Amino acid sequence: MKPLLLTLLAVLLSTTLRAEPAAPAAGAGPQTAWRELFNGKDLNGWKANVSPESWSLVDGTIRANAVKTSSHLFFAGDSAGGFEKFKDFELEVETRSEANANSGIFIHADLETMPDGQRLHNGYEIQLNSSAVEKRKTGSLYAVVDLDKSPVDESQWFKVLIRVKGKRITVLVNGAQVVDYTEPENLQRPKEREGRRLNPAGAGIALQAHDPKSIFYFKNIRLRPLDSARPAIGTLPVERVLFLGNSITLHSPAPDIGWTGNWGMAASAENKDYVHLLTADLAAAAGAAPQILVKNTADFERGAATFDPGVRLKPELEFKADLVILALGENVPEPATEEARAAFAGGFARLLAALKAGGAPAIFVRSCFWPHAVKDGIMRKAAEDAGATFVDIAPLGSDPKNAASAERKIDHAGVAGHPGDAGMRALADALLSAIKKKAGV
Repeated sequence: MKPLLLTLLAVLLSTTLRAEPAAPAAGAGPQTAWRELFNGKDLNGWKANVSPESWSLVDGTIRANAVKTSSHLFFAGDSAGGFEKFKDFELEVETRSEANANSGIFIHADLETMPDGQRLHNGYEIQLNSSAVEKRKTGSLYAVVDLDKSPVDESQWFKVLIRVKGKRITVLVNGAQVVDYTEPENLQRPKEREGRRLNPAGAGIALQAHDPKSIFYFKNIRLRPLDSARPAIGTLPVERVLFLGNSITLHSPAPDIGWTGNWGMAASAENKDYVHLLTADLAAAAGAAPQILVKNTADFERGAATFDPGVRLKPELEFKADLVILALGENVPEPATEEARAAFAGGFARLLAALKAGGAPAIFVRSCFWPHAVKDGIMRKAAEDAGATFVDIAPLGSDPKNAASAERKIDHAGVAGHPGDAGMRALADALLSAIKKKAGV
């Protein structure tokens, strides 16, 4: 790539974070099938433990407003036992509140209550709160992982995604992960909270009507079971995949350069960038869709020497990925001096060390899409020293057919030089081949 274009891209790149479950893949198994729990018409399939009058249907939503004391609305389904049981699952709920309101979503819960007869004794609560009085804010895993600041404006509709797999509970609010908690094997709780634990047999899910002054609304409630087996390709787990890259990985809309997408530049659609193509390929190969976290990390490229992964990548390190794709290098300034080369090498080594410190992920480092012998050599050496896999994609960027300009007219030269749909497909194929080789399949 020409130096002028590299400089231009370094200015244009924005840092964006996206966390999401992967899109369902054909043949990926029963865990990819969402089940709608609320029909938007009535409360059929739902049952309150007490005070059913606390629950009503308003404009196609469930309205929670306790009449006297706290009430919990369990999903009963077709169960004759009061509620349907779920063990490993993803639960997605859209919700909003009136001012100064408190509520919650309960998982692995049952009908047993505390001595006060109001609070549920067993299971976990994901807090929903627009009240200034209650210090545990929306998204908290109540009294286990507490947030002191809400990630959303609760007066507007927002989405909560709760994932339970084995002993691990994660919570995403509007796509951003706010909780990642693994229940210890020898769990000890205070006596009054001893029921706050996962039920090995699975248990119920419930919504909360907290008090007469609190009003919350719920809609688009859906759930999909997850297989107990961890998604893997051969011996390589792929349950959680982290993508760290630059604009080729993720670029937010930039109308001033004619870019309107919020995905890898310059694919024509989200499902045609290499991140989503590779994710679909992994889902098909593993029989289950992985959870992915995608971040534009171009700020590393612009300041590798001073970049602190522990501070700048805290959510990504806490994600505890099984598989990491590092797609960086294009926007690193020309390392013309020994000092510049050493700074880039040191920064890249620290980045790899930080990624390894949080667990034992399989790390794949790809070369620059626009080949650069010096930068590619530095990344190759750092990858080898860290036990990561280096994927040489130099031939892809050298082929003009892989540029977006070969597929459609793009006025901005910087955007046009990025990989188009064919280039993105080739990138995904190269990475998948390396992953399969590493996995022994």
